[in-house]
Amino acid sequence: MLFHPPPQFILEPPAVIRLADEILLDQIDRRLKAFGLDRGIRRVVIAETRKIVRDLPPEKRLIIPEKVDPHLSIILSTGQLFGSGSGGGGGTPVALTATDHFRDFNGTVTGTNKSLGTTAADRLTAISIAWQDAGTTKTLDTVTVGGASATRIIRFVTGSTDRNVEIWTIDSGSLSTLSASTTANVVVTWSSGNTGVVIQIYKLTGSTATQTSSSGTTSVSVTVPTDGAAIVACMNTGITAASISNVTEDYNQAETASNNMRGIMGSTTTSGALTSTFSGTSSSTRMFAMTFGA
Repeated sequence: MLFHPPPQFILEPPAVIRLADEILLDQIDRRLKAFGLDRGIRRVVIAETRKIVRDLPPEKRLIIPEKVDPHLSIILSTGQLFGSGSGGGGGTPVALTATDHFRDFNGTVTGTNKSLGTTAADRLTAISIAWQDAGTTKTLDTVTVGGASATRIIRFVTGSTDRNVEIWTIDSGSLSTLSASTTANVVVTWSSGNTGVVIQIYKLTGSTATQTSSSGTTSVSVTVPTDGAAIVACMNTGITAASISNVTEDYNQAETASNNMRGIMGSTTTSGALTSTFSGTSSSTRMFAMTFGA
């Protein structure tokens, strides 16, 4: 079963894709997006299309529906979406995996050969970051994965600060430069000075978009959508033992090289109301939660 959109949902007919050889794959993706297909489905279509055309010379790079999986053939030739079963509902549930982590203290920190998890057409890599340089304000400026730039999704403090929690993401699926990579160097750079940092890397599949976010000092609350997932990040000044509730703690680590801070990263794929609370000796504690929908 490829997906489960409502059975009455019909796309505009063959406009879905008998495109000429000058149309690039990213233009096809834009076309599919305009028809309302979510990112996960679009990536599957593009991945199958790539398999068909990759060995053809440029003058013959036409999309030939009858050569594709029967489900995709229907989409490409008629524009009709369908699924087996009783219909309704969304796509495949979000799968969220904590793949790797590291800590460091420097102006630019590098996690070498960090796991991104197994390859997948719709893989998304999320980097959850807790950092501190007590008394010196700065910004976290860039995050790269395998040399490709990630995009910041959320941070506790916007602008210069001496401590923060942030989440950055990068497409690592079949259309990305990371499509074949199961490991990569993760490089994080600040605007100035050395910084203590705790970082957790996640692999997500089946995620179409971030949904909601919440920030707080010692507690955050969000609603995890049906078939969705959430990531919670926390930083606390000091290295005494601490924890966060109602999530799986993926990385709970003190960074002691200079700044004496603790980062705690957690996640869940349980839908519904989520409140995660910091337990420990709170000092300049900062938390956020971000949800991802199917």
